[in-house]
Amino acid sequence: MAYVIMPNHLHLMVMAPSGGIQLSGFIHSLKGRIRKDVFGNKKIWQDRFDDLVITSEEQFRIKLDYIHNNPVKAGLIKVNIEWACSSAKACVERQSSFLVFAIAWE
Repeated sequence: MAYVIMPNHLHLMVMAPSGGIQLSGFIHSLKGRIRKDVFGNKKIWQDRFDDLVITSEEQFRIKLDYIHNNPVKAGLIKVNIEWACSSAKACVERQSSFLVFAIAWE
């Protein structure tokens, strides 16, 4: 999993198991849990999300770099591993990095 939480949006790259839960169900549950637990049920999300199926190692690297460099591009930090709400540092250090949410699958 790769992620970066920005002040006004987030980027998340997850691997969906074949035959598992649909991505839309996962995103719906994730958004609901964050909204409820962090923002007290205020409307904070857009009604849609953008998804992309990654089909090659090159595409994976491009998207991973884009996610991790988002705070740098926004001018919030100089080096991507400085952003605390990101998997960039763990990725560089080759550690597992997980953003854990308790998701209630419906």
